[in-house]
Parts: sequence; structure tokens; C-alpha cells
Amino acid sequence: MAYTLIDTTPIQLQKNAAGNSASGYYLKLYAAGTTTPISMYTTSTGSGALAKCQIDSEGFAINGSGDPFIPYVNQTYKIVVYTNETDADEDTFASAFLTVDNIPQVSGSPGYGDKPYDMTLAEFKASTLLVAGDVVVISDRANGIFDIASGVSGANTYNVIANTAGTLKATLRTTGELIFTKHFGVKDGVDSTAALQAAIDYAESLNTGGGYGYEFTPTVVLPPGRMIITAEIALDDTKHIAIHGAGMTATVFDCSTSAAFRSVFYSGASQSTFNRFKGFAIHGGGDIQYGIYGPFVDHVNYTDVRVSGTTVAGVYHKYGWSSTFDRCELAYNSGHGLVLEDNSNAVSVMNCQIYQNTGFGVWVNQSHGVKIIGGAIENNTQGGLMLNLVDGYFVSTYMEGNGNTGYTYTTPAVTVKAQVILNESGTPTTNLAAAGGTNGTFAGMNSSLHADNTCVVYAASCDALKVDGWHVDDDPLAGSIPFLRTLVSSSYAAANEVYLDNIVTTSGNVKVRVECSDYTVPVTSTWADTHSYSDIPKFDLGATHGANPATYSNLSASSTALTIAALTTYRNGILLYSSTQTGSGSSHIYGYTLPSTDIEDFDDAMIYITCWVKAVTGTPGFGLYADTGSGSILSAGSSSALTNGVWTKRTAVFKGNGSGTIKIGLRQFNGNASDVVHFTRPVVSVVGVHSKHYGVAA
Repeated sequence: MAYTLIDTTPIQLQKNAAGNSASGYYLKLYAAGTTTPISMYTTSTGSGALAKCQIDSEGFAINGSGDPFIPYVNQTYKIVVYTNETDADEDTFASAFLTVDNIPQVSGSPGYGDKPYDMTLAEFKASTLLVAGDVVVISDRANGIFDIASGVSGANTYNVIANTAGTLKATLRTTGELIFTKHFGVKDGVDSTAALQAAIDYAESLNTGGGYGYEFTPTVVLPPGRMIITAEIALDDTKHIAIHGAGMTATVFDCSTSAAFRSVFYSGASQSTFNRFKGFAIHGGGDIQYGIYGPFVDHVNYTDVRVSGTTVAGVYHKYGWSSTFDRCELAYNSGHGLVLEDNSNAVSVMNCQIYQNTGFGVWVNQSHGVKIIGGAIENNTQGGLMLNLVDGYFVSTYMEGNGNTGYTYTTPAVTVKAQVILNESGTPTTNLAAAGGTNGTFAGMNSSLHADNTCVVYAASCDALKVDGWHVDDDPLAGSIPFLRTLVSSSYAAANEVYLDNIVTTSGNVKVRVECSDYTVPVTSTWADTHSYSDIPKFDLGATHGANPATYSNLSASSTALTIAALTTYRNGILLYSSTQTGSGSSHIYGYTLPSTDIEDFDDAMIYITCWVKAVTGTPGFGLYADTGSGSILSAGSSSALTNGVWTKRTAVFKGNGSGTIKIGLRQFNGNASDVVHFTRPVVSVVGVHSKHYGVAA
């Protein structure tokens, strides 16, 4: 029979019957029911035989070297404890302090949690007694508890152990829910790629999958130290496990000594769910694209994870939902800190530190219900947040020094240097959106700007943007910038439904306002409302004063006549009008007069005029006209010749100056008599006045 421990914990006899110390007593074993002494053993192989053992000052049985130990036996036995060595040697039972008879030996296959074998790896390999189902503690492999499964033979690497002394070929398997990677060969300072993959593969074999997260989730335990990783670790996308280290400052995966590869952890191409990453750091060393790469993931938790030194992004998360990032650090990556792509919905980023990345701190594209709460996003070169086709909530996050070099778009050619960029483009890496916009709520934010910032928030276009509380340290700025800058031109729509409230600046360099500008001909303003708030709506003055273009009058004494009439046809549900020249040559300017008193603080208003137009007969020029009392301002390209039969959008942008009446209208020119143009009523939007300024009826 195999040799087994008499107990799983050391024997301890501290007091005798009188309450005195049992130090110096002796323990001796006998065959059950007899007076025949038998040996006890110090190993499971029957070596290290002792006729008796002494009790030390703490009450523990000690071996011949004076070390506490648990005796091994191979039969049913009797324990006798003597008060002195002479009685033990002479088997003086009458003087014995304690006698316990007929104690059965623990048999083989003791089962996990009962009395396992205690062996070194060498003793295990030499054993001829083990069978499948036995449980073994391998004392020189971090005291790991394993069970023995019949099956494959193989080399003594990681988790496959060959029993060379007997006929059994066995696989050593970690028992319970904790899989210690040290038992598979993961070590400090050595290439642990294959060992880590083996541990993860074994953990995944214990999970039944199913994708609902209710099943047993094995935990892969990483040791402290610097583990070298030289290839991507693949996770089974049909299973879910937890990978836990000793903390981001203690457990480090170092990829800096290897050739380039994609990522440390790859979650698989199909839907991967309910994985847990916690307590480790990934240092890419410029050799990996991502720390963790998940192209289809949901319900994944990242906690206390640090990623640095990647070339594309610290973590890439795509097409999934309900995942969380908690107390993570994504820093010093040659790209973005975090990328959320294509329906990464209901993702929460909480109390994370995202800094010193050469791209954006967080790049989010085509995702809904995104939440960034607390933490800090600092000193990311291209910008702090890039939100494209996104709605979400951004609360109590500190943003500092982002966007010092900014992000350069090709269409239009513009470089944006801001803490936050809002966009709604199908190609967000190159293009700014022409209309629509990302929407979201920012509350309780705090920023310290970079000296090169041109605004705090940049919106190529935005709808339903709400800011309720933003403290801005604008001391680094040399001059004034707007809080929100939005792109307006003949091709780009103005900001819509924008609400700014409780914005406080330290020096007044950030003006609480919106600036709208054509990307080729900037239109600036001199708004001075600082240390306060502004509600910035957009409403259509044309619906009140210029609702019927057929009633437009000649605005210029030198202008020749136009005949304007309403048609019975529509474009996209909008009534069309026709304009017919009565002569050729110079300008034909028709429109209406808008009293500046209809808009309070008109100096603070940006006015944006737009309509659609098509030449029906001839190819005259056509533009929109605005005269604020100091000359007309026409947006670039808005007065060029029309193409016959082609609908074209026309736009003009100007700033009110409060000098009196304002004339708004249309200008048809450089055509011939009887040239005919069809157009929609010019919409006149006013952007950038307080909510109390709703003085014009809709």
C-alpha cells in the first residue's frame, strides 16, 4: 500500500494532563492492536524511517533534523506518547501519557480537500503507487495541489508529467477554481508565453461556456514578477475565465525583448463574454500593437490593469456592450490609450488614469451609452476625447494639457487642438461631418488647458450637447479662445441644441461662447461673457420676417429687378420659389429688413443663412446677402455661378454689430434677362445668445 500522511496538518501536543508543557515527550507507532513497534516515515516513498520522534517546545513532532513534520504510514496503526525517551525505547506502556489504537491509514484516491499525498516532483515521478484520481501536493512546485488524470504521456514541461518508474502516464492538473500559473512554468524573468497559454487552456477546459456568465468561472492566478511574453496569448471565445495578477505594480508582462506581434491577450474573432482581467501590467516596449485586443467582446471587466508601450492602442474594444474599465492606467502608448469602436455600447470607464499617449486618451466611434466617470485624461498629444457618432455621459473627469499638437483632418484641411472633439463622420480618421452630430452630457468636469489649445470643445457638428458644470484653468493661454468652436460653411451645419451652464474660468481667457467659422474664411467674434453661463440656442428668424420670399423688396438702389413667385412644387417637403431676371448684367438683390432690436445683445450673435438653389434657365450667379450696416459679408464660394439643373447649397455667415438695421436676402447676378432660378426660402439661424433672448416668435 502507498505511504500516506497520518493527517493533513502537523501534530501538535502543547500541554500534558497537568497543564504543563509536553516538550521533550516522544511519539511512537505500533501495529494496530499489538505491542509491535513499526516505523514512521518522512516521505511518501517510504524513505527516512524513524523508530520514534520527539515533541518540541511548541508541541510539534520533529524529525531527526529537528524540523516539524507529518509522519507517513502504510498500514493501520496505534499511537503511543511517552513522557521520556527511556520509556519509549523500552515500550513501557504503563507509563504512557497517551494511547490511541486502531487508526486506519488514509487509502489512495483521497479526493480533493481530504488527505492528499505530499511529494516532491522527483518523488512523484519515481512513485509506482499513484493511480488516476489521487491528489498530490507537489512541495517543490509552490505547494500546489494537483489531481492525477489518466491520459497523455509527454515531457516534464508545464502541466504534463510522465510517471517514468511505473506504467502510469499522467497529466498533473490543478484542482479547485484557482489555477496557479507558477505550477505551469510561469516565472519571473523568463519567457513564460507557452506556460501562460497552457494555464489558460486548462482553465478554459473547466468552463462550460454558454455565454451567460452563470457558469463556474476559473481564475488564472499570476505571480508577482516580470514575465516575458513573446507571442500573442489566445483566449477561447466560447469560454470565460478570470485572469488575476498581484497588482499592476507587481505583475508585469514584458514584451520589449521580442519581435513585433499584435497583442498579449486576444479574445477571438467571435463573441467573447464575461472574461475578467485584473491586477497586472503590460509593457509593450514598442513591439506590440495592443495590450488587449478584443474585436467582439461584451460584459468584460478590466480592473487595476496598466498598459504602456503599444503602437496602436493600449486596449482595443469593438462591437460589444456592458463592459467596464475600473482603476486602469493606459499611458505612454504610441497611439491612443483606449479605443472603443463600432457599437461598443454601454461601456463604463471609471476612475481611470489615461495619460501621455501620442494619440487621443480615448477614441470612441459609433457607440452609444458610453460613460466616463471620474479619473483623469491628461497630456495626450492629439486630444483628450474623440467622440464620433457617440452619445453618452461624461462626469467629474479631470482633463489637462491634451491636444497640444492636435489632430489634422484632410476634409476639410484643418488641425483641431482641443480637449474634446465631437464629430459624426463615416470616415472619422480623415473627415469632419457635414451635418448632424454627436450628442452627450458633460457635468462636473475640470480642465487645465494647454497653451496651444484653440478651444475647449470642438464640434464639427453637434446636436443635443449639454454642458452643466466645467471648471477651466485657462492660465496657460496667451490669448482668448472660445469654449466651443463649431464648423460652419457652405458645406457644414451649425451647432444645434447646445446648452452651456455653470462654466467657470480662472483668468477669463476662455470665453463662454460659441464661435462658428468657415474653415477657409474664419469668422471671429468679440463676445465677452466670461465667468458666467450661456444658453446657446438656434432659431429661425426667416420664419418670422422673411417667411414669404414673394414679398421680398429691392434692397439696393442700383439693383435691377427680379420677379419672385411661389411655386406649387416642393423639394424634400419644402416649398419652392422662382426668381426671374428682368435684365442682364449686375447684381439683383432682394430681401427684407430685420430690426436689430428683435435680438437683444445682437453684437453677441452669429447669424447663419442657408438655402438650396438650382438654375432652371441660364447659369446666373447666385448668393446670399447680409448687410449689418458696415457692408455685406458673403461666405466663401456662395456667390459662384450655378450649374443648370443641379441643386446647390448656398450659405452665408456673419456676426451682428448692432449698428442699426440688418438686411438679409438673396443676390442673383451675371446672368441674362429671363434667367430663372428655383430656390427654397432662406433659413436664417441665430447662434450664440442667451435663453432670455427668445424675443422673436418661431
